[in-house]
This record gives sequence, C-alpha cells and structure tokens, in this order.
Amino acid sequence: MPWTVETITTVAMAHMGRLATEELSLIDAEHRALLMPYTLALGELANQAAREHTLAHTLTAETELYRPLGALLDRYDTLICPTWATQGLPAGLDLINAPLPVNDITTTWEQQIMTIAFNIMSRVPVLNVPSGLAPNGVPTGVQIVGRTYDDISAFRIGHALETAHNHRWWSAENPTRTFA
Repeated sequence: MPWTVETITTVAMAHMGRLATEELSLIDAEHRALLMPYTLALGELANQAAREHTLAHTLTAETELYRPLGALLDRYDTLICPTWATQGLPAGLDLINAPLPVNDITTTWEQQIMTIAFNIMSRVPVLNVPSGLAPNGVPTGVQIVGRTYDDISAFRIGHALETAHNHRWWSAENPTRTFA
C-alpha cells in the first residue's frame, strides 16, 4: 500500500480523537487509575490530533487512505497481513517508553499497530486469527481484510487458515509452528 507510517498515525489519531477517546477525559480519577498507561497515552495523542485536524480534514484523509485499498480489493478477495510489526513483545513491557525495532528502524508503540489503518476504515471487515508463536513463545496473529462490507469472505479465509493449521498452531503441542 502506498501509505506511510506517519500518515496512518496522524489520520488514525485524529479519527480516534474525534470518535473514540474524548470519553477518556470524562473518566474520574479513581477509574482512570485502572486504565493501562498506554491507553491513557493513546487518548492524549488522539485528543491532541483531533484538536489539530478538523473533522472534514480527517474524513477526507481517511477516504484518501481507502482509495488504494479499495482498488486492491477490487482485484483480490482479501488481504492478509500482520497485526503487529514486531514479534513477541514481553508481557508487562512499558510500551510508552520502550524503543521498538523493526529491521533497522526504531519505532514507537503506536507505529507498531498494524491494525490501525483498518480500524479507521470501518467499511472493510477485518478478522484476526492466530498465526503461530514468536521465538519467545508469545502468540502472533494475522489480520484478514475483506472487501467493503464482505464479512463472509474474511470469515471463510479465517476458517480455512485455522483448519489448515489444525487449530493448534499456538498450542504447547506445536510450539514452533508458524503461518507461512
């Protein structure tokens, strides 16, 4: 896709700030303490982006992001891609302050989320299925992106992947098997 991480991040943050995270600011202090630090950080980033971009700008940018995806999905039933840019992050990792490497580039946690582009394109169905285990034993997944409003194709492909891998690619019985 001809997207950049910066464009996806900016548009997604503005989208979430407009449509999802404003409510975080309304949560009282007692309940805010129950939220994960990265949830609060995401809310702050998203609200800042929403203040910097109008709703019209955000919706126009989302349409521009969708255009090449729609063209690709005119040719193919689904797109299968990773859900996260790095394998096997350890549980409890401080995502906010941890530099996360992808090849030779260090990225931030919000740039690692490979689902975010599709989160803002609500007209396309997306299904996440297990894809195996990372070298450190943490489960991994792939996302299946379907054509606009074609949920059934995403479910069929997901079922086929799980069936082909015998529903066990994440189990102790099969600790090294991964999706190929």
